[in-house]
Amino acid sequence: MANHDSRKRAAGREPVGKRALSLLMALVMSLSLVQITAFAVETTGTTQQNAEIGTQGKTMTYEDGKVVLSKTVEKSDTGPNDFNITLEVTVKDETIQTPVSGASVVLVLDRSNSMNGNFSTVRTAAKDFARTLLEKSGNEIAVVGFGNNYDSVPAFTTKLDEANKAIEGATQLYGNDRKGGTNIQAGVYAARKAMEAAATENKIIVIFSDGAPTFSYFLEGKWTGCKYGFLGRHSGGSGKLTGGYSYTNSFNPDNLAGNGRDFDCTEYARYTCDHGDTWVDATGKQTNNGVPAIYEAKLAKDAGATIYGVYLGSDENAASTLKDVATSDKHFYSTGNLNGLADIFGGIVESVVATQAGAVTDPMGEHIQLGTISNITGLASTEDGLTWNVGSNLVSDENGVRVYRVTYPITLLTGEEGFEEGKEYATNGKTTFSYTINNEAKTVDFDVPTVKGTVPTVPYTVEYYYQDRTTGKYGEAAEKVSGTAKLWSNVDVTEKGRDYYTLNAHSGTAPRGTKRPAIPWNVLYSQRFPAFSAWKLSEALKSQKS
Repeated sequence: MANHDSRKRAAGREPVGKRALSLLMALVMSLSLVQITAFAVETTGTTQQNAEIGTQGKTMTYEDGKVVLSKTVEKSDTGPNDFNITLEVTVKDETIQTPVSGASVVLVLDRSNSMNGNFSTVRTAAKDFARTLLEKSGNEIAVVGFGNNYDSVPAFTTKLDEANKAIEGATQLYGNDRKGGTNIQAGVYAARKAMEAAATENKIIVIFSDGAPTFSYFLEGKWTGCKYGFLGRHSGGSGKLTGGYSYTNSFNPDNLAGNGRDFDCTEYARYTCDHGDTWVDATGKQTNNGVPAIYEAKLAKDAGATIYGVYLGSDENAASTLKDVATSDKHFYSTGNLNGLADIFGGIVESVVATQAGAVTDPMGEHIQLGTISNITGLASTEDGLTWNVGSNLVSDENGVRVYRVTYPITLLTGEEGFEEGKEYATNGKTTFSYTINNEAKTVDFDVPTVKGTVPTVPYTVEYYYQDRTTGKYGEAAEKVSGTAKLWSNVDVTEKGRDYYTLNAHSGTAPRGTKRPAIPWNVLYSQRFPAFSAWKLSEALKSQKS
């Protein structure tokens, strides 16, 4: 609070003695944390009315009735703003298929020393990944571990026991801890080489690491045209670099750049001439071990691979490297929680499977939050919603009519800033279903339902303080006024002055709410007071300056 000293006396009053205390009145909004549980409509003075269904989605019919889509919403009893969305696809002709093509997936796992203690969780997540992938016919998987270098170029398998055995080997420390650096480039290189033997055109690389790369491969080049001069002295300066630099990938430790500890790398590029001599090029200096990994990933992408990057930790260099290794931002996942790996790996494999079968793409609507779907078969989280692998949820197949159905939870976020009370909000964005008929790919739309709700009413408290002019300190609140208001609304505050006290005006915020993922939200009160008739802010400021 500001300690302004007003020299203006109240009208009709005599000045007080020199040692008398002159106090200034200040208004502050006290901090109040109000939590709404998942089941309560009213707790601790906060009132939340039940949200309602606006309109149901219409049944959409395509291909002369051979494809029927339905999207409906039902109220859930888990909370006042919770709903369940049900997607249903009915196919009435055997000629209508979702396109099926297998996937070749290389799982690249970090075996560096820093992984010690984390292997069990990673092993479980990787095995669940392999099981889900290989449940679908036409898929194959290869697994490779990496430390200073890659273990070996892996072979693909369609057998779960072989995949699990490979995962076991790739989720344990090396016998020699001097091999436990982090060479992300090596892992990507091994995956790229493995893809040369892939049985499908759908090539996927999933690379997991918990740290920044501390090793990479040397830049090397070919020098041609050099000559032996007088008395047999070799003159490298007489030749030239041919074809530019490339990275040398091999098991040979002599080809490793980096010190195994740092992200930064101060190695120089090397080149070899026609005579077998090796030279050093100071102009080809590597600056860090991340650039080679990104370069290697580009080669894999250019060869047709889609790359997912999964990072466990909080190191910016590590996250930045894996983000650039990944095909796009949507293919990069980062978590600081080891227990979150299962959901990440599960979401990736569902996305991989969904791309095989064609899918429903289902983004969330404005002020809509997707609930937990990790335990729902066929669904995979995306950046803005989910995808549904329709073939995973067959509920009936009679007389050539196949019905697929899935239900998932959502919440209407009535406490978000900008939410309009009573307005109908679409539960989702544009929701589409992809399929083929007579080998022709098509995409059609669902009709989307709507929901509506009310902004919660929350309690607030205004406290009035008086300041001691001599010490500049404030004592306990002299008076408290409590009330309730709509979240995000302005609150009228009445001035409560005393004789010989002048308002000490300042700014802050009205009652505010903030949504936190997966936990109840809090209502926060800070110190700005909206305009109100009793408090003449401009006059108060003028008084303080006089």
